[in-house]
Amino acid sequence: MLSPFIVCTFGFAPHISLDEMIVPMSLQLLLENAIKHNVISKAKPLVINVGVKDNHLIVDNKMQPKSTQLPSTKVGLKNIKKRYALISSKTLEIKNEGNRFIVSLPLLKLSNQKNNYAYTDR
Repeated sequence: MLSPFIVCTFGFAPHISLDEMIVPMSLQLLLENAIKHNVISKAKPLVINVGVKDNHLIVDNKMQPKSTQLPSTKVGLKNIKKRYALISSKTLEIKNEGNRFIVSLPLLKLSNQKNNYAYTDR
């Protein structure tokens, strides 16, 4: 059951192109990371904002670090970086502003893909 103390807002303008995409599983990983690394309670609900700005999908949340949290290995973020590197020359941007954590994922079109893979549908 989803916690009533997690609020995820999605803000997209009506002109957003449906032919733009992000690498597979990257949004899910970012949402999971926000839940994993932050306190979530009635007094401190976790608010995650997802929107589009300047050809990027922006995921940000207020930082509410857990008091018993171990240092992050950043494996999830490294995996997303590697996935972008495999299919595009575009890179994601990660900002820790002290009280907010913001990840900017480039929106990709088919023309942005690297051509270093074999076609399997022939």
